[in-house]
Amino acid sequence: MGYLVFALAFLGAPADGGGYDVPREMRYEPLPFPESARHPQQPQEEPRPVQELPPEQDSEAIMAYIYINSRFDAGMLYTSFGNDLDLGTETGVYVRYALGIGPGLALTTTYRHYDFENSEPPSGVHEGIFLRGLLVGLEARLPLTQEFEFRGDLSAGPMWMESHLSQFHDEVAHMASAEVGATARLTQLLRLRLGIVADLVRTEFHQDSVSTETNLSILLGFEIGAY
Repeated sequence: MGYLVFALAFLGAPADGGGYDVPREMRYEPLPFPESARHPQQPQEEPRPVQELPPEQDSEAIMAYIYINSRFDAGMLYTSFGNDLDLGTETGVYVRYALGIGPGLALTTTYRHYDFENSEPPSGVHEGIFLRGLLVGLEARLPLTQEFEFRGDLSAGPMWMESHLSQFHDEVAHMASAEVGATARLTQLLRLRLGIVADLVRTEFHQDSVSTETNLSILLGFEIGAY
């Protein structure tokens, strides 16, 4: 009977607890929802560091490039000089270095050297002639077959023209040169080169005024190198 009375009293109590204040430490308060959980951030990838070759590997790569794309050639020039130069026909030598810069193209540096006794001296007396040329240009090559290649070279530079006779002053001439020819493979690194060279030389050597002379040469030489 006592349980029944207690139950009725409980059911008849106000819904709001009849003014009963629940202690603060017993109340349920939800924790704040973290902002990062509402908007998850994608992990950011760090940029990959640029891989640089060690200095010694970089130097080795440069040396390998130069070796693969370099070529030396040297030989003889049989030159017929312009009529107004009064030098006749003489033999000289040349040395050339070529560095490949692209498919079928190379930068060239050529040195020419003549040292002879003039066979047609304008004064009729013995005359020693000393000629030196330094040319920079661009060369094109085109394989014709597995053994033969076409060569074409355009270059320009100064030529120092000296006479042993004091009555003729030395001269620095301006020269433009064009060469066409072909090569034949002898070994893996050695080629035979044959070509025709035409030079335009602007000078007053052996003359009273400046003129442009045409020199024609036959070139015979050997190439050595991987390029």
